[in-house]
Amino acid sequence: MSHPASSAEMDIFDPDRLARAQARQEAIAELIDARGLDAVLLTEPANLAWITCGADLSGGATGAEGDAAAAVFLTRRSRVVVCSDADSPHLFDRELPGLGFQLKQRPWRQPRAELLCDLCRGRSVGVDRPRGFDEPADAPTDLRAALAELRAVPDPADAAALAELAADVAHAVEATCRGASPGRTESDFAGEVAHRLLRRGITPALIRAAGDGRADDQPHYAFDRRPVRRRLALKAIGRRGGLHAHCGRTIAFAALPPDQRETLRSAHGRAARVQAAGLHHARAGVAWPDVWAPVARVYEKTGPAADWETAPVALRTGFAPTEAILGPDAAETLRPGVPLVWQPRIGPAALCDTALVTPDGPAEPVTGMEDWPRVKVRVGEETYRRPGVLEL
Repeated sequence: MSHPASSAEMDIFDPDRLARAQARQEAIAELIDARGLDAVLLTEPANLAWITCGADLSGGATGAEGDAAAAVFLTRRSRVVVCSDADSPHLFDRELPGLGFQLKQRPWRQPRAELLCDLCRGRSVGVDRPRGFDEPADAPTDLRAALAELRAVPDPADAAALAELAADVAHAVEATCRGASPGRTESDFAGEVAHRLLRRGITPALIRAAGDGRADDQPHYAFDRRPVRRRLALKAIGRRGGLHAHCGRTIAFAALPPDQRETLRSAHGRAARVQAAGLHHARAGVAWPDVWAPVARVYEKTGPAADWETAPVALRTGFAPTEAILGPDAAETLRPGVPLVWQPRIGPAALCDTALVTPDGPAEPVTGMEDWPRVKVRVGEETYRRPGVLEL
C-alpha cells in the first residue's frame, strides 16, 4: 500500500530527488534482468541511503536484529519500504515524502524477519549481504559488488551536498582545535566535535582524538579519558543525507619541547607534500596507478619510502565512510564528482581532507580552511596551500 501524502509533505517535496530515485530504481531493474532475479532486498545502510537519495531509514532506532529500522524491497517496477508501524509515520512524513515508495509494515511487536521472509518466499531475490557460508561468492543473488559499483556512479546533486557537508565537518574540527587548551581529555575533544556536528544536523560516524603521541603507531586509535598536554591529532567523519566527509587536523601546545615541535613540523610538512601531490594528479580520466606513482615518489624523496604502508593514504568515500581503499594497484579510473579522502600519516603528523575530482583540473578540497595556518607546497607549476600545524 502507498502511504498517504500529507499537506506538510508538499513543502519539502523535491521533484529532482524523485527523478534521481526513479533513475536508481531503473538501475536496479537492469540489475534484476541481468542476474535473472525477481527482486532485490536492501538492508545495508549505504545501499539504503543510496536508493532513497539520502534518507535516514534508522527511524531513530535499530531493530531487535541490530539492523536499521527499515529495509527496501525492489522489483522491476516498485520500491517498497519494509518497517514497523512505529517507524512508518516518521519515515514517510520526514524522510521519503513524495518519492514513490510504497509501504509494507508489521506491528512493532512482531519480528520484521517474518515479513521479509514472506516477501522473498518463492522468489529469486538478490541481497546486499551474504546469507550464509554455503552461498558461493559469485552467486547471482550476491549483489554486494554490483551495488558498490552503482553507488560509485557520480551524481552532481550528491557532490554538491557532500561539499556542503565537508565544509561543516571541517568547521567542527577546526573550531574545536582553535579553542583547545592543554589538560583536557581526549574524550572532551571528541565530545566537543560531536556536539558541533550534531548542531549542524550531522551524525558523527567516527571521531578520533589522539593526544601526546598515543596514536603514532596506532593509526586507528580512537580516544580515551587521558589528558592531552603536548599535542593532539583530531579527526572526524560526519554523515548527513547518507553521505560522508572526513577531516583531520594536528595541533601543538606550548608544552611540546622544541625538538619534538620541529619533528612535528617536519613530518607534517612532508604529509602536506604527499597530500598536495595526490590532489594535483587526481584528475578525471586518470587511472589510479598513475595518480599513485607521483605520490610514491614524494615518499621516496622525502623520507622512508615505505611510510605509506602504515595506514591507508587515500580512499574513496560516499554513502559508506569507506567505499574503497585506494592502494597502489587500485582498479579505478577517476570520474568528475568522485569524492576522495587524502589522509597521509607520517610519524607524529596526521592530516586528512576530502576532495572532489573536477572535470578539468586537480581534485578540489572541500574541507576548506577557515582560520587555520597554511603551508605552501609546489607541485609542478602549481602552488597548493595545505593545512599546517596549529601551534597554541
